Amino acid sequence: QPSYWDKAGRLFLYYQEAEQRWAICPLVDDGEVLLAVVQQGVLRGIAFEGESFGEWHEYIEAGGEYSEGWLRRELQLTQLPEPEPWQRPRPSDPLCPPVTPSTAAPSSGRGAQPTVQEILADHPELQEVLATSGPR
Repeated sequence: QPSYWDKAGRLFLYYQEAEQRWAICPLVDDGEVLLAVVQQGVLRGIAFEGESFGEWHEYIEAGGEYSEGWLRRELQLTQLPEPEPWQRPRPSDPLCPPVTPSTAAPSSGRGAQPTVQEILADHPELQEVLATSGPR
């Protein structure tokens, strides 16, 4: 399955086949390379797609007004029209170049990770991928 990366190579979007949903995951967390973990079939991530269009669940650590757990978010997404065949990206044209663990910025813990809303605001190409993923 393909994965989609933020420009810094710190976060990736991948499809969790067992759960039939998309998830966002940091490349590295507490020194562990999570890309290798999810490639082995383990479900990991800081956010995952919900049942309805625009619904996501984001992991929140305890602090402030939140207790630790999954917070439901409703994102304002626009579904894009299906591109013509000549407009579709080729598999050899990734949204972001591949990143290896040695070139990625290490995570400083979950508290330093951006929220799903920040990720999508900073990376409209991810919004496009989510909006065009279509029905399950």
